[in-house]
Amino acid sequence: MRATVLNLQTSDTEPAAEIKRRSSNRRDALIKAAAAIFLSDGFASASMRDIAAAAGMKAGSIYYHFPSKTDLFIAVHEEGLRLITQSVEEALVGVEAPWARLETACVAHLEALLTGSVILQAVMRDLPQNFDAGAWRQI
Repeated sequence: MRATVLNLQTSDTEPAAEIKRRSSNRRDALIKAAAAIFLSDGFASASMRDIAAAAGMKAGSIYYHFPSKTDLFIAVHEEGLRLITQSVEEALVGVEAPWARLETACVAHLEALLTGSVILQAVMRDLPQNFDAGAWRQI
């Protein structure tokens, strides 16, 4: 029996960096699709199959990026926190006075939450009550 070596490139001309970029794009699409499903259906009712379909993927492909629905939920929250942090940091550029910085940060945070993407809307939705302590610490 002869061993077969898997070629991770889809063609001889496609570099590994392109494959990694596409994988990252699919991960981003999954996070956005999951946020929309979590927002509309809630965590408990959301299915990995529905999330994969919303992202334009086959159901089994989602597990390449996220081993569980909980891990995907945590990734949605991590991305939401990253977006909020980015908004606040951008708003604080050039603001020096301590009170003005606090006020600016609060306004930027609230504006991000109230006018932000579906990811930020999903972050504001109520959290699942059945998470274990490890999942809560990650969020």
